[in-house]
Amino acid sequence: MRRLLFVQHEFSGGATWKLSVRDVTHRDWAHAFDVGPFDRADPTFGTLDLRARGQANLRTYVFGDSNLIVPFHTGNVAHKLIAGLSLGREVDDFTRTQFCNIAAPGRPTADPSCNLPGQKFTISVLNPDFSNIPPPSAFGPGVIGASTRARNYNASEGSGAYLSDLLTLTPHWKALLGLRYAREHLEDNPDLFEPAIVNYTQTYTKVLPQAGVIFQPTDHWSYYGSYSTSFAPVDPANIGLTTQPTFTPTQGDGYEVGAKATLLNGRIDLTAALFSIHQKNVLAPYSGNDLTLCPSGGCVIQVGGVRSKGLELEVSATPVEHWTIIAGWAYTNARVTESSPTGPLVDHLLPNSPLNAGHIWSRYDCATGSLAGHGIGVGLSYVGERITNTATPAVLGEFSLPSYEVVDLGLYKSLGRQYDLTLKVNNAFDKLYYNSGTITQGLVNVQPGFPRSVQLTVRARL
Repeated sequence: MRRLLFVQHEFSGGATWKLSVRDVTHRDWAHAFDVGPFDRADPTFGTLDLRARGQANLRTYVFGDSNLIVPFHTGNVAHKLIAGLSLGREVDDFTRTQFCNIAAPGRPTADPSCNLPGQKFTISVLNPDFSNIPPPSAFGPGVIGASTRARNYNASEGSGAYLSDLLTLTPHWKALLGLRYAREHLEDNPDLFEPAIVNYTQTYTKVLPQAGVIFQPTDHWSYYGSYSTSFAPVDPANIGLTTQPTFTPTQGDGYEVGAKATLLNGRIDLTAALFSIHQKNVLAPYSGNDLTLCPSGGCVIQVGGVRSKGLELEVSATPVEHWTIIAGWAYTNARVTESSPTGPLVDHLLPNSPLNAGHIWSRYDCATGSLAGHGIGVGLSYVGERITNTATPAVLGEFSLPSYEVVDLGLYKSLGRQYDLTLKVNNAFDKLYYNSGTITQGLVNVQPGFPRSVQLTVRARL
């Protein structure tokens, strides 16, 4: 369920007041089998144990923003002052309603009620067949505990006040100055079913400055430079080590210089930017396998410092009427600059951050003839080689994922002035690729990309 409120009022002196409120509530449920570890009774590692699992999730999001925009002059300098307040609350309430590891020889379940007496159910890796396996509802709910049935509740409240001023100094020079005060309050309860488990609450505040300058020598060219700061509390859903159960916010500052151009009477827009971003307290996977430090098997730690440098290029072109091309390429070199004795090694790349990535999308819409109102689009995305884990003193090796390309297709149909129909084929050639990876208990887990999918969308203009 989604609700939106937007109010705007324009004053006689040119000032404008805006108020926006967004409210989203989402519920979902799932009951299915999870794939468990390899069956110890099979020396060929050809079968897997099963887990009957149920999940009920609730997500709520409420955010409001109110600001006042005031244009005025001081001498020959024109100002556009923006002052505002923001407030938001986001809640994740995730409940495991069923969690039954179905017993296998050598690994009895902690709750015998999870299993049907005298039966064991596994699944073949190469030829999975669920036809002789009862549905998940045939098994018990499982016991309540940190690693079985649990209810994880996370809430975050963010508020802030901001002030910025866009100054027009001369017809060719503009400057931007801004300041934001941010306050974040986090609440994390790993399991509401277990009252003895500690409920973590944290509150952080930060003042964030920003500045920028724009030089526009002609109507077709502009150059800019900017400085910005960031402050992002860590999602409480992340699991830390027993020696570091909570995290400090991720903070950063960044510099960017670039140029923008509009050429051939607006048919081509070009953007090029160089950037350098330095962040502290960035999350990274825990590479060890010490379950006393990481009982869940999948924990994260905070890296002392990370530096990302790179170049971005973007082009949007209309070679002929009704034909649009959008393309971009990015080179990003993200490396560890500071670390702890057990953290990632300094000067090594960050996980899942490719050095090179690019995309191109082309669309043509027919305006005349029997195909008038129809359109077709084709796109190509490229992601370069990247690692899944940064080397640490405990795990020196780094596992690399290969580069991949994915092709998407789109068909469009305009149904009069009120409706548009879009048929999107994602990963049209059903490319097998690996999206990302992480490390758990010293082992690499690889996340495959999405297979071919078809999406039909209808848009109505009211």
